[in-house]
Amino acid sequence: MKTQYLFITVLAILLFTGCDKKKDRIFEDSPAARLNASINDAYSALNGKKTWIFSFYPGANVEYGGFNLFPNFTTSVDVTLQADYATTTQSSTFKVYAGSGPILTFDTYNSVIHYFSLPGYYTGNSTSLGIGASDSGMKGEFEFLVLSSSQDSVVLKGRKYGNVMKMRAVASDQLATIIANYKTANTKFNTYRGFAIEVNGKTLQGVPTLATVNGTSRPNRSFTLATTPSLTVSYIATDTGIEFYKEYTVEGIKVNKLTFVAATTQYPLGYYANSNNTFKMIPRLTTTP
Repeated sequence: MKTQYLFITVLAILLFTGCDKKKDRIFEDSPAARLNASINDAYSALNGKKTWIFSFYPGANVEYGGFNLFPNFTTSVDVTLQADYATTTQSSTFKVYAGSGPILTFDTYNSVIHYFSLPGYYTGNSTSLGIGASDSGMKGEFEFLVLSSSQDSVVLKGRKYGNVMKMRAVASDQLATIIANYKTANTKFNTYRGFAIEVNGKTLQGVPTLATVNGTSRPNRSFTLATTPSLTVSYIATDTGIEFYKEYTVEGIKVNKLTFVAATTQYPLGYYANSNNTFKMIPRLTTTP
């Protein structure tokens, strides 16, 4: 009997060891080697295509909407940042280091991106405390887990709040034109105070929260619809229209991107529509219909 127990025990150990070896063969490299490779891939992508459009979403719940940043990774440690909301161009440093995966961090102060992580007290002026709470501001991130990277796109996840954001590569010789067009779109959006939403034969009111920046009021890139339940939609202004933070469903219509349609008699400010015109965002210049 003891011999049988011994045989069964040895057999179990051999089977377990054999399975364990098979599991090990799933990855030829060690976890450390794979992490180092992913860090190198991230560096290669950022420096290989040095100019990017970064769809940046601050806030614990993307409640401020999105802003377009334009990072140019000029060397393996240096980055120059511009944005659609600012006239500033500022250089600083960055690095990619090992965490739970490759972590991209803007590790020295750059006003273009760190503006969103400043306490609200410092983002206004003597008459206004600016955007966000006086102690926490807009809860912007400057450290990101790199979820994927290639020469054309990098997908990031904020380390603190978990907002997923994307960077899209653009040709360096087109950057000046792209930035000018995005700034024009941003300026236009700063004049809007709300939207009417036409969808499935209904008209819904999109009510934004307004922020004060350097004494000037502007809407955040988000609005709330009085649906059941209510829906808060976050988006970013682009050179062709609007892109939403994610795909939303409004009155049965799925929507994630809208294109600007020029002004008509019916729509004197123009409007933003999906590809089959079943969803329209019509800008208003007042906070009430």
